[in-house]
Amino acid sequence: MTFRHAICLVIYMAAHLLAVLPDLHAQSSPYSIDDTDTLTIHSERLGRSYDLYVKRPSGYSEDSSANHHYPVIYLSDAHFTWVSAVGMTRPAFSLGGYEKSILVGISYAEGEAGQPSRIRDFTPTVDESWTRETGGAEAYAQFMINEVVPHIDETYRTRTDKRIFVGQSLGGLLGSYILLKKPGIFSDFILTSPSLWWDDEMMFALEEDAFRAGVKPVGRVYYAVGETETPAINGRNHDMVGQMLRFAKRLRSRNHAGLEVRDEVITDSTHQTTFPIGFTRAMRWLMPGDNIYNG
Repeated sequence: MTFRHAICLVIYMAAHLLAVLPDLHAQSSPYSIDDTDTLTIHSERLGRSYDLYVKRPSGYSEDSSANHHYPVIYLSDAHFTWVSAVGMTRPAFSLGGYEKSILVGISYAEGEAGQPSRIRDFTPTVDESWTRETGGAEAYAQFMINEVVPHIDETYRTRTDKRIFVGQSLGGLLGSYILLKKPGIFSDFILTSPSLWWDDEMMFALEEDAFRAGVKPVGRVYYAVGETETPAINGRNHDMVGQMLRFAKRLRSRNHAGLEVRDEVITDSTHQTTFPIGFTRAMRWLMPGDNIYNG
């Protein structure tokens, strides 16, 4: 074959390939996750709407499960935590590593970007040093308790005695607030990289006030933080490792009869990677399946 013939052959093959590509493109479609629903709930209390992303466990719709009720795991920051949790729990639910549960991710407010929505909704106090709106945690917690949770209980077969709240970063701050201010609504908590630095560590003062007022937080609480979440390593202003360790120690020191607290510093983990590691470890403690080491 001459060089000229070879060039002609390459051009012919390229033209043939380009002719096929439009057909391949036409066959593409968005990826969807099985057994999921998106519910939109408008809060009269907040005057805003939020999407709820719901993942039903495998077998939920089968006749053999018609009378079975499932624990519910509520995840704030759904765009990160719910998506991650759905992937991480799928094999573990199927193989018996974790107890099958319904996963509910709570999105950010419709029409708002993630950061303004979460900074407002997850922070317990108004901090004037921030340009964004802050201090909406109480109203948001009421929205969850009085609107989101009842809606899920009415729509799905749920266990009202087994609800887990999951929060990362500011979501961990929100979870700590709910633990102290709304005891008994959630049976368990998974709180990773909690932003206990917020407003000059106001959560420590809130805990002290709650203790003096006789508030008795209940449930099992798993705290985790990344080893690198200290100023000496990441160069930021907050010692999130030290803050989490002090807060968990403080909670344990109160000797509340109905409260069990575990905490963990995850080796070599960062603020971005602590959640998936902490979530899977917490699930083995809080939601062990019949075959915990097979998933």
